[in-house]
Amino acid sequence: MVGYSCSWNIFYFAFPFSPGLGLEYFNLFVEYIFILDFFLNFIQGFRHPETYQNITDLKEIALRYFFGWFFIDLASIFPFGLFFQDNKSSKAVKLARLARLPRLGKLIDVSKIKKLLRSFGE
Repeated sequence: MVGYSCSWNIFYFAFPFSPGLGLEYFNLFVEYIFILDFFLNFIQGFRHPETYQNITDLKEIALRYFFGWFFIDLASIFPFGLFFQDNKSSKAVKLARLARLPRLGKLIDVSKIKKLLRSFGE
């Protein structure tokens, strides 16, 4: 979903294109999935990076999310189209949709990249 969303938003920004009704519904479905993901991140436990203990305390989970991906996720689900209702294809809406591109960072697992770089150094 992240790859599709980022690719679609770049395509939508770059070309004068009016999607069909089916594609609009699919894009709306994708947005609802990201909204659901936003709220589920407040209850998703995590493993402590030093002790490897599973953390299930909702306050700790919420604090970790708030100081991590919270603002990036909030910017990517924010309904910019509601504030720029003049024209659906206006440049302001297209530009605002680019705020969704930081979602791409979720596709990259930093720990795996570090391990890969360490393996080249040995």
